[in-house]
Amino acid sequence: MLLPLSGAFSRNDSVPTVKEWFAEGWHKFPAQKDDGLQYRLYGFLRTDLAVQSRAMKTSVQGLFPAYPLPASYNENGTDLNRSASVGLYSITSRLGLRFQTKGILGAERTSACVEADFTGSSDNVLLVLRKAFVQLDWTHADLLVGQTWHPLYTEAAPVPTLAITVGSPYNSFNRSPQIRYVYHLTERSAERQIDLTGAVLGQTNYKSVGPDPADATQQISSLDFQRNALIPNVFLGASYARGGWLAGLGVDYKAIKPVSTFTNYAGVEMKNNRLLHSVSGMVYGAYRKDMFYVTAKAIVGSNLCDHLMLGGYSVGQRLVKIDGVSGYVLDFAPFTALSSYVDVSYGKRFRINFFGGYSANFGSAKTLNKTYTYYGTGISGSQTIKDMFRCELGLTYNPGRWTFGLEVQYDNAAWGSVTEAGKIQLPEGNARVGSLWADASVIFNF
Repeated sequence: MLLPLSGAFSRNDSVPTVKEWFAEGWHKFPAQKDDGLQYRLYGFLRTDLAVQSRAMKTSVQGLFPAYPLPASYNENGTDLNRSASVGLYSITSRLGLRFQTKGILGAERTSACVEADFTGSSDNVLLVLRKAFVQLDWTHADLLVGQTWHPLYTEAAPVPTLAITVGSPYNSFNRSPQIRYVYHLTERSAERQIDLTGAVLGQTNYKSVGPDPADATQQISSLDFQRNALIPNVFLGASYARGGWLAGLGVDYKAIKPVSTFTNYAGVEMKNNRLLHSVSGMVYGAYRKDMFYVTAKAIVGSNLCDHLMLGGYSVGQRLVKIDGVSGYVLDFAPFTALSSYVDVSYGKRFRINFFGGYSANFGSAKTLNKTYTYYGTGISGSQTIKDMFRCELGLTYNPGRWTFGLEVQYDNAAWGSVTEAGKIQLPEGNARVGSLWADASVIFNF
């Protein structure tokens, strides 16, 4: 329903009332230029009770679990990380506003979106910008400029877990500023849909990791690693949809400069001009019929820490000979990792959902020496995850605008250490650590 209101906007015109903001459908401002501008407010109020059986790598005050931390034994043989915790929070509540109006430059439509939640800090509740973009739609193309989900996330095939992780760290979790162009090879109304996607991206909240300039043995996340490389993140992809089927693939390229200066073996501070180049590939699929839905994805690549996924790279110095003269040069050794999942759900008013994920760090193709330090995701002290898996089962009841849900997940990780062969070696005995995490949610959607 559209409110039949139009006219020239002035400083004295009234703003929408609370009732108008929350009314169903698209609406016009009480007085506006005759350009068809419409708006729609959306979001939800959410409260979560989260429980975990042992210490885990988490964020968002424990509502975003990643993997169990390794065993940490004291002199009495007690695992210090074997401790449970519980928390009650409402910080994942979300508010968004969509706009729609006439297009320009021959486009049929202009749309825009701004969206935020309150997950900005582990200690303080701060507003976080999730999305802020504008999009032009032509008959056979879309152009998006602004911040939204990274194409590796695959919005067309979402993971409908109750947890806000939506499959992370087995799925990409990254919203970035971008310029994205989608070309539709077929008509939008055609039975078959074939799309080609290209995007260039930067980084904001989801950053690459690397050595701390003040102490290279420590790891930090920083926007400077990508910005100093002077090369944007680039994505190319294609998708095919027909009926309830969807399939797609994509390739992602990223360059970062983890080190700006370094001290060589002779004690001389040197400027670094070398970059770490990373390429990742993705395949995914989904099928939907009536109340049944299944989706699966696999990503193989390196240095996907800005997507909160397993993997990383090592930084060190390698002895080389140039024109008969031997010397040490700065070197990067990317580690290749696999992340994969399958998610199956059924139902509408009552919905059951199962998620299964598996990730493995295959290590580096390079041999390393004692100068190398590893940076990435899945690190705790001197230990690194070799592989991990997750099994997750959720049940939701969805009467009208309400959602009442319960979800339980089991995470298991094998912890080892990086060797000079560039691989992750597990210690003797049981290197695996498991943990349980459960979430009960009450959600009101608007």
